[in-house]
Amino acid sequence: PAAVAGGTFQALFRLPEARKLRAVWVESSEGGQLLRADAAGLVKRTDNGAFELVVPMAEPGERKLVFELDNGKTDFVVFNVMEPVKEIIEARTDYICRNLYQDENAEAPHAFLPLSNQGESLGKLNLVLMKNLMGDCDADQVRKVENSAVFYMKTKWFENGDFYRPAKLYGDGGFYRIIDFDYVAHVYYLLSKFQAGRLSHARPDDYLKWAAEVMIVRLDANLHEDDREKKETQMLGVYILFIKDLLQDLARHGMSGLHERLSRLWKEAGERLRLETGQYKGAVTEHFYDNAGFGPTCEALCLLGYRQEAKRYGALLLANIGFSNDFRAQNPDRWWESLSYMIHSLWGGMVSASALVAYEHLRDPEYLKAAYRAAVPVFYCYDWHASATNKKLERGQAASTYSVAGPNLNRPDLSRNRFGQSVFAEDGGLFAELFGNASGDDWDMGEELAAYLAGFGTKTYLYYQDGEVRCVNGEIVKRGDRYEVTSYAAYPSEFHFYDANSSFQAAPGEEVRTVVFEDGRFIRPLLNVKGNK
Repeated sequence: PAAVAGGTFQALFRLPEARKLRAVWVESSEGGQLLRADAAGLVKRTDNGAFELVVPMAEPGERKLVFELDNGKTDFVVFNVMEPVKEIIEARTDYICRNLYQDENAEAPHAFLPLSNQGESLGKLNLVLMKNLMGDCDADQVRKVENSAVFYMKTKWFENGDFYRPAKLYGDGGFYRIIDFDYVAHVYYLLSKFQAGRLSHARPDDYLKWAAEVMIVRLDANLHEDDREKKETQMLGVYILFIKDLLQDLARHGMSGLHERLSRLWKEAGERLRLETGQYKGAVTEHFYDNAGFGPTCEALCLLGYRQEAKRYGALLLANIGFSNDFRAQNPDRWWESLSYMIHSLWGGMVSASALVAYEHLRDPEYLKAAYRAAVPVFYCYDWHASATNKKLERGQAASTYSVAGPNLNRPDLSRNRFGQSVFAEDGGLFAELFGNASGDDWDMGEELAAYLAGFGTKTYLYYQDGEVRCVNGEIVKRGDRYEVTSYAAYPSEFHFYDANSSFQAAPGEEVRTVVFEDGRFIRPLLNVKGNK
């Protein structure tokens, strides 16, 4: 569904019986002009009667690969050529810290714009921290996020910074939103992963303790007075990304009291999900049937070892993720937010992450392929080279949503365009309540790229299909009996070929872009290795 600038786009296809290929070309756009490049000379016949096409892709941008048969009929594939994902991640984090951070003299000191009461607005902080943990560490970026976590976040979502007294930010001070705490806890947990010398306001153990306390408030219904909050503690959310690692770190750091309490709450949540699988209760959120429900539920059941129950929710994941000859229509469906088929960056990325976890536990390659199909459209929301949408982005900018439908009959102005969820505030009702204090097209973005970094951000996969070796999140070139595999990951360190019981993992802090698979195992070339950070 995608290629990386400087790499290739690889296509494998078959012709209808008794038909011949008349022409093959690639269309692109430059300066508003449609360009057409002949590709017929790149087509090669394979040993099994199919055809293979490998097209070099020098520059970013949307592409349309067109096949014309001898009877005049055509077929096509629309795909995207992206900047290397590492470039996108680092441009985004640089933009966030340079343009969105508010200093101590601002109206909201140490906040990151756009402001919002919803925890989703903290996703950008988690992205910045993840990038600095996995890539080169920028002390100024870490300092700004830590300032925000201590001086803005802690007192905005909790009265006087007391985690056991959440601030009622919604409904004119009438209630608070439990799932906001997922994002808060994630920020504190990621801060705990930094060395003490890189932190200014607390020790790593302090942030680990804060993360655990926020998650206990998140999961324990007995800590809340009102039914709304009690019920919301039973909903899953983005905490699924880090709960397992958080528990492991609590045990490793000897925080036995917090570990025991949080572990019990997590196991109780999992057991409840298992028992309610027959009614698919985990598929329901505050928005009724929702991929923000069944995605994390499938992932949770996988993490807890409930394979059969996970498969039931996994079927919903596979049905939710699009399959199309146009990469923009391969996204998970979360129609309600634009009242039309759309790419929603946050939950597109989260569903992708859940599908990848499902693959790693259930080993069905359909989950792997679906996870990658879901991931690629998300980057269209960050793509400053995109030309087939009215809203253009500067380098590092983002817009959370793309309306796939054209026309979007509910909102014609959004047809095949990028936008932020805040545009719906003007529609009144629920939307005004949800988005009335949100501004900017990127207010709910960031957590999906943190989820990407935990999966496809480091990992490339091989699998068998019809007796052939296939690659996801990278390029593969066969040379005799060996395969050269080049990763598309932002910070590549893992290569997995579960069908061959083979995996490769780089040393901590090491990046390996290319490996060779030969004689049933991965081999690391001496080149293409970035040393320890």
